[in-house]
Amino acid sequence: MFDDDVKLVLLLLLMMMMMRRRRKKKKKKKKKKMMMMMVVVVVVTTTTMMMILIMIMRFELN
Repeated sequence: MFDDDVKLVLLLLLMMMMMRRRRKKKKKKKKKKMMMMMVVVVVVTTTTMMMILIMIMRFELN
C-alpha cells in the first residue's frame, strides 16, 4: 500500500514538472485567467494529495 502511494506522489510530481516545462516553453499570448486557473488546480490537487497521505499514515499507525 505505502509503496503504491509513494509511486502516485512521484507521478504527480512528474506531472507538475511537465506542466511547468510546458508553461515555460509557451510564452506566446498567455492569459492571466488561465494561469490563475492552473495555479488553483495545482493547489487543490496538492492539498487533496496531502490529506490523502495524512489519512493513509493515520491508518498505518492505527
